Amino acid sequence: MYTITVFEKVLDKLEAKMYSFDDKIEMAKFAVFAENEGAMVVMNIGLKLTV
Repeated sequence: MYTITVFEKVLDKLEAKMYSFDDKIEMAKFAVFAENEGAMVVMNIGLKLTV
């Protein structure tokens, strides 16, 4: 599961919305679309550490 957070300015307030995707290509397409619409996109990357 891939998660991104989209920050948008709505009525002079900053709003954050989280979206989840099963496919990283669909996530990337959505991120590009959101950025083209003027939003700031943050991709949340989870790393597994093994010791």
